[in-house]
Amino acid sequence: MNQFKMPNDIHWVIPAFSLHWIFMLKDYYMETGDASLLERYRPTMESVLAWFKRKTGINGLVEDVGYWDFADWTDAWDDISGVPRAATAGPSTIHNLVYAYALETGAFIMEALNLNPLADNYRQERSSILEKIENLCWSEEKYLYREGPAFEEYSQHAQMWAVLNGISAGDKARKIMTTALSDTSLVPCSFVMQYFLFRALEEAGMYEETEQLWDLWKSLIDLDLSTVPEIPGKYTRSDCHAWGSLMLYELPRKFLGVQPLSPGYEKIVIQPKALFLNDFSGEVPTPKGNVKVNWKVEAGKFKIEGNTPVLSDVILPDGSKHEVVGEFSFKGNISFL
Repeated sequence: MNQFKMPNDIHWVIPAFSLHWIFMLKDYYMETGDASLLERYRPTMESVLAWFKRKTGINGLVEDVGYWDFADWTDAWDDISGVPRAATAGPSTIHNLVYAYALETGAFIMEALNLNPLADNYRQERSSILEKIENLCWSEEKYLYREGPAFEEYSQHAQMWAVLNGISAGDKARKIMTTALSDTSLVPCSFVMQYFLFRALEEAGMYEETEQLWDLWKSLIDLDLSTVPEIPGKYTRSDCHAWGSLMLYELPRKFLGVQPLSPGYEKIVIQPKALFLNDFSGEVPTPKGNVKVNWKVEAGKFKIEGNTPVLSDVILPDGSKHEVVGEFSFKGNISFL
């Protein structure tokens, strides 16, 4: 994907951003239910994924991508402009897992367009990549994924993408994500990849651990910033950078717990997860109307009430599910999800 900065006469190309663009197609579809945009950009998506496939090396992993192989503005890679160090010497676990995640997203989009055979092709390629990552990049000694088949560096990034791709699940996912947060020798995520770090913790059933990650965002107050710059603490330019929009996702979807269960909010799930806050209330605008939610934790009990314009699954912390439309009110036992 091209990146232009003004004023600037340099033509930047960041291949990994084109994979994130594919994630955006799915996000748009889930928000709106508009499949016409998926049809319009399907050829572009196919071209992007085919381009990465052509970068497959002799070990079956994508490598030598070229251009600006950017992943994150983390200090450990500052001298090589945010490029995973493994990518300078061969395949990068991070880039291959992001590509695998994009293949699954592409399969979802193909299925939404009733192109199931093409979805199957993407999933077969994805399975091959994940199998090779597991065989070549997993360290049983460290109980972590290294940054490349023969590259002894470890990062939060590789662990979270492994969880998001499902090759680490259950107890294994919880163990490696616990290490990812506690072991300071791992290359940490900066603001760039915090969204996916949050998603991996959620996938591992550890969303409550995101509470500590908000300290990074709170630190912006000490810098007298009211928006999120591209690289806080270093080069505070590009204020209100795109990846500072994490809060715009977490507040409605995880703090209030409202998100589409089917494209276009034809059905909704209401499942608050930021229970460390003890209480939260607000409204979430959807194409079907506003969803109102008010929840609190009190004396070891959870209470939620609100109003939803369409059929919704309200899921309580104890795992119980209630199908509702209109006004609702439920109580249940407290436990972190």
